[in-house]
Parts: sequence; C-alpha cells; structure tokens
Amino acid sequence: MNAVVEGTISISGHIAHVLFDPGATHSFISSAFAYKLNQVLELLGFQLVVSTPTGVKIIASIKYVNCEVMIREMETFIDLIKLGEMEFDAILGMYWLSACGAHVDCNGKRIIFKMEEVSKFIFEGVKVSHDIPYISAIKATKLTRQ
Repeated sequence: MNAVVEGTISISGHIAHVLFDPGATHSFISSAFAYKLNQVLELLGFQLVVSTPTGVKIIASIKYVNCEVMIREMETFIDLIKLGEMEFDAILGMYWLSACGAHVDCNGKRIIFKMEEVSKFIFEGVKVSHDIPYISAIKATKLTRQ
C-alpha cells in the first residue's frame, strides 16, 4: 500500500496536479509548473541532492518562496524547491503536511486536515483502479543505497 495521495489543488492561482507524499521531507515543484508562477525565486543556500525512484540524483538549488496553496477553504503558504521535470506539478512533503495538521489515509486515498484556523475537513484524492508504482523519497533513498 502506498502512503501517498494524488489530487488537484490550486497553487498560486493555477490548477496543479499534486502528489501528497509524507515520505518526502521537502516539497517540490516541476520546472514546467514553476514557469507559470509569478513568485519570488531564491537560492537555497546549499545544494540539495534528491534521489528519484529510478536512482537518478538531481541537484536542486532554487526555491519559490511563499506560494499560496488553496485546498477548499484552507489557504496556506509554502516554499517549493524546483526539481526539474516530473510527472506531477508539485510534490507536497512531510514538513508542509505536518504544519497543516494533516493525516494521510492511505487506504481511503484522502487527507484529513485539522488546522486551528479551519475546522477539520477531508480532501478526497484520486482513486485509481490499479496500483500505481509510486515510491516515496525515503523509500527511493533506501533503494539507491542498496
């Protein structure tokens, strides 16, 4: 069972196909989607080496600061690290999920948000009829070490 949920949300006013992945510590944005944004761009101050599920290592050094994330009535802001080309417009990782009081229901493919400013609500992810072979960032790192 994969501990990820995919769905569609709004990032900085643009519809985004995202992967909610508690196995990824950071949150990422694809180059193609980043091109659409009118956001402040900053250097990370260090080079982040990200291992992909295929074993490729990508060096990331740029982030988009304070991007608005809208999920129903919940508005939050997030820094997104530019990762290059990927299947999703964004991957929202553990730091953001934790800050939003999110509980990922893997079996139900949904996320339960409990934030102080917003009453509890449930985001229903995409339910697919077959298993999609996603590998979280932590799992990918372990696999590349073997």
